[in-house]
Amino acid sequence: MTILDESGNNTEYQLPSTSFAKTQLPSTETAAAKNPHLYFKVPSALWTGGYIQALSGPGLVMLLILLAERAGEKAVWFGTREFPARYFISAGTRTKGTKELQALSLLTTLSVPLPQPNGDVFDPRRRRYLYRLNGAAVLSQNEQQP
Repeated sequence: MTILDESGNNTEYQLPSTSFAKTQLPSTETAAAKNPHLYFKVPSALWTGGYIQALSGPGLVMLLILLAERAGEKAVWFGTREFPARYFISAGTRTKGTKELQALSLLTTLSVPLPQPNGDVFDPRRRRYLYRLNGAAVLSQNEQQP
C-alpha cells in the first residue's frame, strides 16, 4: 500500500512540515500559490479545552482565518472590501464568529481611529478593528512553529 498526495496528482505523500521546510519562497503574499504544502498549527488547548467542539460554524471559520493570519502572534486587521473577496464569507458570518470568539475569551478586538483625508485623526467616522487571539487560541511555547 502506498499513501498518495491528497491532490490526486498520483505523487507520493509527504508531511506538510517536511515539504514546507524544503521549499524556498520569495514572498509571503504568494506563499500559498507557490507552495501547496503551506499550513498552520491549531493549538492543542483548543481541542483539550473543548473549544473546537463548542464553536458554531461562524466561530470556527473566524478562528481558522485568524489562526492562518497568525493573529496569536500579532494584531491583524481586514479591509471591509478585501475580507469577503479573500475568504468568501459574509459580513454577518464574520460578525457572529467574532462575537462568539470574544464570548469564549479567545479573541480581543480593539477599535482604532483612521486618519481622515483632511488630516483629522480624531474623526470617529472611520475606524479599523484590530484582532488578536488569546488564551487557548495561542500556540504554547512547545507548539511554536520553527
